[in-house]
Amino acid sequence: MTMRTGFSIIRFGGNRVHMPKVRGVGRIVGFVAAAVLAMAGVVGQQVYAQGAPAATAAGAMAQAGRIDFKHAKGEESLPLNPKKVVVFDLATLDMLQALGVDAVVGVPAFKMPSHLKSYEGDTYTKVGSLFEPNYEAIRALSPDVIFIGRRSEPRYAELKKLAPTVDMAIDEGHAVESVFSNLRKLAELFGKQDKAQILIEQTQAEIDSLKAVTPSAGKAMLLLVSGGRINSYGPGSRMGVIFDAFGVQPAQAASGDERHGQSISFEFILQSNPDWLLVLDRDSAIGREGAAAERLLDNALIKATNAGKKGQIVYLNAMNWYVLDNAGITALRDNVRQLHEVFSKATPAVH
Repeated sequence: MTMRTGFSIIRFGGNRVHMPKVRGVGRIVGFVAAAVLAMAGVVGQQVYAQGAPAATAAGAMAQAGRIDFKHAKGEESLPLNPKKVVVFDLATLDMLQALGVDAVVGVPAFKMPSHLKSYEGDTYTKVGSLFEPNYEAIRALSPDVIFIGRRSEPRYAELKKLAPTVDMAIDEGHAVESVFSNLRKLAELFGKQDKAQILIEQTQAEIDSLKAVTPSAGKAMLLLVSGGRINSYGPGSRMGVIFDAFGVQPAQAASGDERHGQSISFEFILQSNPDWLLVLDRDSAIGREGAAAERLLDNALIKATNAGKKGQIVYLNAMNWYVLDNAGITALRDNVRQLHEVFSKATPAVH
């Protein structure tokens, strides 16, 4: 069989492409392949001409149906709208519930805060504790993604072997912004952006209302009581958001970088003489038996403070503050509302 060649000009989308003339059935496949390649090249040129680099377009096509999720450990490629999710971080569980995400299949065995009580049920596989995963239970679920927080962070490398794993720990130095950022990322992953924006706007409005009343409310000391001991948190500490972002006036200087605060005595509290004592009962939050914070603080030295004299000793939601780290959107809003209710009724302090 003979073959004669030449060149024909074929137009694709207004572009001139030189194609070989082909004679002979045996060369048809080659001609078709050449035509396809030529068309692909023209399409690539057209995309680039419209202002989208060909590499970017190719990258977007390669990532169709996936998202690069940035987190505390780096970046993880995740499927959009994952169907099976394991959650160790309760603040993330809080946000998924607030967004209306119905993809959670595994959670830690834990006495949940009131707004997450439904996750204690048998509908959800228990995948270990807040600290220790049950790897076999997780493997059996074959999750699309595992969400961890600071308590489960040491198990990141092992969990990552089972499924894509994301560390949702917040930046405590920019706590509110970090909570909002986590909510936005989860919303993008599950297609709930509109809901997230509404929640963020509502929360910011509540924070602004709180900040309008805190400057004149007087000075406060934030205490965490556990096992008969008292620690305080000041500006810049793990719980420092209450001073740094909410505008509460501190009765003491920054307490340093200790995660569990600065150990203090009753005498130190009297010397600081706060107008408010904001108290977290850690034992009750983690389900441990111990000396109740209220009983421990019922003594003459505490009663001699301005807070004691005015009856301004407030017991905060320790579950929201300590276990969820004030990092779930619902927990954050509940905490802000409680503080607003307390301080908005206060008589302006005079020093």
